[in-house]
Amino acid sequence: MMKSLFLAGALSLFANPVLAATWEAVPSSSALKLVGQQGANTITIQLPEWKAEIAFDPADLASSKLKISVAMASLTSETQNAADKAEEERELKGKSWFNVAANPEAVFESTAISAKGDRYQATGNLTLRGVTMPATLDFAVAINGSDAEATGSAVVSWPPFGMGWDPAQSGIKPEVKVEFRVVAKKAP
Repeated sequence: MMKSLFLAGALSLFANPVLAATWEAVPSSSALKLVGQQGANTITIQLPEWKAEIAFDPADLASSKLKISVAMASLTSETQNAADKAEEERELKGKSWFNVAANPEAVFESTAISAKGDRYQATGNLTLRGVTMPATLDFAVAINGSDAEATGSAVVSWPPFGMGWDPAQSGIKPEVKVEFRVVAKKAP
């Protein structure tokens, strides 16, 4: 009898695996942006429309996962001059860059999350313009009960995605930094 109860208990662990907590992002309290360089000028692009699927538990990284989908048509330039801002946004949404008419979403989906000291790394795949390449997000997380905040970044090289102009001629550096601050609430 005792062996049967032990066996039933052990099997139930496999039937009902422990899963990382599910979190709901609060986009209105969060920020996602791209920061690049053209010569001596810093170009900052806000990405205000996105959604996230987050399962994260520092004690169960094997079950943790992220999927971030960004509506690329929502991108806005932080350039102050109205004419320059409009031109920059038109160029970035156009065929040479993000080509949002044909590729409305950019998606990062993790394949693994690991601890790196007091920070974390999410390795996975980034899809831009229909091209999927490996990417790594480096981030820190502060969890306070049912509230969480993640801050971090990733460096992405845009030429392999078939984007932009010749870096040597345009003066635009081929790497862009993705910076984020995600506020989330534990899902009920």
